[in-house]
Amino acid sequence: MVKNYLPNPKWIRYGSLKTTPKETKIELLLFAAHHYYETFKNKQSLSSINTRKWPLMNPKQWSHSAWLKRAHNEQLFDVDWLYELEHAHENMHMIARDIMIKHQNKNAHVTTEDHNKLQQAFEVMMSILKPETIFTSPLESV
Repeated sequence: MVKNYLPNPKWIRYGSLKTTPKETKIELLLFAAHHYYETFKNKQSLSSINTRKWPLMNPKQWSHSAWLKRAHNEQLFDVDWLYELEHAHENMHMIARDIMIKHQNKNAHVTTEDHNKLQQAFEVMMSILKPETIFTSPLESV
């Protein structure tokens, strides 16, 4: 319920900072990625009976996909970096989708290796979002 809503303290702290448009866009993507990943992990740890509300699994509805499309259009980021991020993003979601399908299939078993693959894919995406990989394009070092 809205009256019980408590905003994320990190979001409140971030809102008071002076940031560039690029930094703001990255931070919003980080918030969304962490939220998606944690929601997915929590959901798949529940019994397969409780599978009604998975995080969005349709690529056309992912907030990350919309972010990437806007980032390409706005041309704030290096194109090669965006393609690397896009590839990592798609890989993470493919692994998540495979886990969801296994989770919902009573004859399939989600393994530790599946969880590790998802964790590794998420870590790759997060490493691409580190400031040193974003803000080092040749144009920005001039």
